[in-house]
Amino acid sequence: MKSLLVPTDFSKPASTALKYAIHLANAFGGKLDIVHFYKTIEKAGQLKSMDPILRREAEDQMHELVETHRSALNEGVNINTHIYEGYPAAMLAKLSEQQNVDLIVMGTQGASRAIDVFLGSTACAVVRKTSTPTLIIPGEAEFSPIRSVVFAMDNRELEGELLSPLRKLCGQFSPSVHLFNVSQDDSSTQRESKLDEELDNCACTIVVRDGEDVIEEIGNYSKEINADLIVMVRHSKSFFAKIFQGSHTKKEIFRTEVPLLILHD
Repeated sequence: MKSLLVPTDFSKPASTALKYAIHLANAFGGKLDIVHFYKTIEKAGQLKSMDPILRREAEDQMHELVETHRSALNEGVNINTHIYEGYPAAMLAKLSEQQNVDLIVMGTQGASRAIDVFLGSTACAVVRKTSTPTLIIPGEAEFSPIRSVVFAMDNRELEGELLSPLRKLCGQFSPSVHLFNVSQDDSSTQRESKLDEELDNCACTIVVRDGEDVIEEIGNYSKEINADLIVMVRHSKSFFAKIFQGSHTKKEIFRTEVPLLILHD
């Protein structure tokens, strides 16, 4: 977790995500890159003439943003800013690969405190396009040391580098990790037991529940244990992948007031 990438549109949700990222940067050290994207609206007679104005406004806002939060940074944490013309999702994916980013930290727009992942949101688009672990922060979340994690499982075995971000969080914050699965599959406990071995520096508890509505059960259990973080793995054939695609139904919309970490398989 030495390199964090934080997109901002200078909104309140983006500021909330930046505050959260600063706490992580202070905990792990390293560097924090803040990036803003603007898009020139092409209209007859105005075309690129607006580009310098938009960029100058963005530079002023970025300077103000950094100065507002600079005092919260620990000594030794480097902060860099970047401004690009273009669309956020595709460019974030490209930047995260070019700069070998460990984690993207971003806010989400919405009328409530909850994350509401749905087709068309920037956060959702970023998750679909990038292979970099992505931490989505609800609009009014405040950072607290991560003590309780719900790792939402499906019927797929996980191992290796995929789990690296969670291992690092365990090494820094020593949380209890609840390996949570909604399944009637008798082999589910075996899969969770193997994962427990993979996460050898985490204090893991295996939780298997029966239920029809996977999303609802994850949310309910997270509230029960007052979770500080929910972790999901996105891969092409997983149930959770539907949440970030356009094929989901109303029942597959995931809402949470807890930060959501997306790992990519």
